[in-house]
Amino acid sequence: MGLCGAEIAGLTGPSDSALAGCAILKRFARMFRNHIEVTAAWIAITASQLRPDSRRCGPTSLPRPAVRRYHRVMSNCIYVLNGPNLNLLGTREPEIYGHVTLDEIAGMLEDRARELGLEIDMRQTNHEGMLVDWLHEAQAEGARAVLLNAAAYTHTSIALLDAIKAIRTPVVEVHLSDPTSREPFRHISYIGMAAALTVQGHGPDSYRIALEAVAAGRV
Repeated sequence: MGLCGAEIAGLTGPSDSALAGCAILKRFARMFRNHIEVTAAWIAITASQLRPDSRRCGPTSLPRPAVRRYHRVMSNCIYVLNGPNLNLLGTREPEIYGHVTLDEIAGMLEDRARELGLEIDMRQTNHEGMLVDWLHEAQAEGARAVLLNAAAYTHTSIALLDAIKAIRTPVVEVHLSDPTSREPFRHISYIGMAAALTVQGHGPDSYRIALEAVAAGRV
């Protein structure tokens, strides 16, 4: 039997120092017990948070890249998808791309779409996989068409080529500049291999021309 147990049982008469040591041991025992209780509570809370939520659709725990959304998806909607570096329009190589910002293009397109009885859902991302996801979403949401400016991914992305071929929603390739008049590596377009139509070289009006082509039933 230990010192504290003997004291409790009245079998010994410990010194003051022994009593002090016993009190310390009891204090540590209480602290240890409290720590175990707190840890158990934390584990229970964490487990409940990790439990699947039946209200969610698909996995939502993975972080998603920051994206711009100008409009929610609506009926008779056209997705306008923009790829890497287009968020810098207005300041990025203005001698090639001009001084008009992507927000200004969005406003112009929104006004023209309204005149044509359409809606736009305009987005921009610097991530290839997000563009693939949005192409899939366009079909799932019943979008009328997609206007796609894949930017540099135009010349590199077999994944986007496959995504366009995999969906029934028509895709119109859009470019501010004319890639065929620029560096040789820009002359190949994986997007153009599957797109229903290509509009390029008209600056911001490339978007408007593409929108009007969809409204006119050319795609």
